This record gives sequence, structure tokens and C-alpha cells, in this order.
Amino acid sequence: MSTVYTLHGVAPGVQLSKFVYRNISDAAILDRVLATRPKFVSLGEALAGGGDALTIDDATIASADAALLARKYGHAVTLFVNPGQIESGETYSFLLLSVLLDQLTLRTVNLDGETFPFTNGKQKNALRERLKVRLRDMPGETDRIAWVRELATMWSAGSLRVPDYLKTITFDDLKSLINSGVDIQNHGWLHDCHRRLSAPESASAISAGREWLRVNVNIDSRYFAVPFGDVMPPANAGLDCDWWLTVDDRVPLGKLDDDVWNRVTLEAPPKLGPVDQLKKRAQRFARITRKRFPLLGA
Repeated sequence: MSTVYTLHGVAPGVQLSKFVYRNISDAAILDRVLATRPKFVSLGEALAGGGDALTIDDATIASADAALLARKYGHAVTLFVNPGQIESGETYSFLLLSVLLDQLTLRTVNLDGETFPFTNGKQKNALRERLKVRLRDMPGETDRIAWVRELATMWSAGSLRVPDYLKTITFDDLKSLINSGVDIQNHGWLHDCHRRLSAPESASAISAGREWLRVNVNIDSRYFAVPFGDVMPPANAGLDCDWWLTVDDRVPLGKLDDDVWNRVTLEAPPKLGPVDQLKKRAQRFARITRKRFPLLGA
């Protein structure tokens, strides 16, 4: 059976203790993986059962660097981008949140009249999850970015210093990726949580991303990777895509329905093993916690 992998980019010298490296693969280790494993095939071939594919999510420098690293070794690779993010040039709100949390020097912070300790990894992760839920619930990326900056002011974090690898790619970067043989596909207009969107809103976000790619870079995007990964398509939405791709370790890998495919995360920070070990680990976890996909949208 084909496996479709996904990751969120690379950076040198990944430090697992920092939020800005969350979901980021170590460049040197991923380089070794890509140099030694069999070639990834195109996403279309993989969905048809013709081999494994590599996909990358988000329009960041880290994601672009990962795609170019794959191309360096002759792998087919698909990058899912948010055209609205490229248009605005803003840093993704959830990445800006990671920057904020790494810069915080306070030992406690106040939020909605509640005090949260912020001294160890468990406490910091708990606060991040609380803030991430709030971000997901907000109606637009502009509001989400503004709220993170308000928190930075309220918590005296200073100016948020975004590492280069977390910055958003430009339109010229996108064209260079295409010229390098990277397959560009649709991640929705913005990085919205489609669980929070109505069926028409979800369909509109997908259509807006697909239309932008068609008009601006002459790509008719057949594939849509849902932001945050763990959301199933709304019923009877008439979605503007042929395949909806998830990444959810609560359900089996691979084809879940005629137009839904569940990917597995491929990350290569220092403490994780090679790709085949990660695949076996994810498959084992999926078997243990198996839930049929109709329950996923509950």
C-alpha cells in the first residue's frame, strides 16, 4: 500500500525545547533520509497505489527549503500553500504564537482573569494548547495575528523576532519552487480550522485557493490538504477538489473514502529514527486507537 507522508519544513540545528522548532525537521537528518531512501513518487501516483509520496504543508521558508531538499535528491514532492498568506506576507499566527512563547520571560501570565504558571515544559505546553484553541476559534487570520501581538504587549514580550525559516514565502519564491519541479497544491485560502467553518465557508476557502493558483501560476489544483490535519470534509459540501488529505494518527493510514486520504507525519528531529521506523510506529498507533473515519468529524 502506498504511504503519503507530510512534514512542515526544515531548519538547521533543531532544538526540541523551543516552540519555534515545533513540527520542524532537522535539516541534516532529513537530508540523510532523503539521500538514502527510495525515490518518492508524485502524489497522483501514490494515491493510485503506485508508491510513496512526500507532501509538505504551509507557505513558509522552512517548507520551501524542505521541498527543495527533496528535489535535490530527485524526489517528487508536493507543497500545499495558502495563497492568502502569500498575498499578505504575514507570518502564520500559530507560528507567531510560538515566537511569543519562546520570548516570554514571565513565570506566570494572566489570561481572561486566570493565572497560568509558565516555568516548565508541561506548563508551557498547556498554555500553548489553551492559546491555540482560542486562535482556531477566531474568524480570520488578521484577527488571530492581532491577538498574538496584543498578548506580546500585555505580557511584555517585546518585539516578536520571527526566525527566517518561519517567515512566509513570496510570490517570486513560489515561482522558483515551481521552476524547480515542486508540485504546488491547495491548503485553502488561509490556514483556517475547517472544523470551525460551515460547509459553505469551507467550500469557499478551498475554491478561493484553487482559483488563485489557476489565475496566478496556471495550476489547476486537484488536491486539498486540510489545515490542522484532523478534520474530515463536511457532508454534501460540493468541494472544489478531487482529494481531501488529512493527517490524523487516530485513524488508519491511507485511503479512508473515495476522495479522502490520511497521511502520516514524517519528521526527522534528532530523537526520532529513520522513515521506516516512523511509518511502523504510526501504523501501530493507528491500529491500537482505531476509529472508523465517520467519527472523526464528531
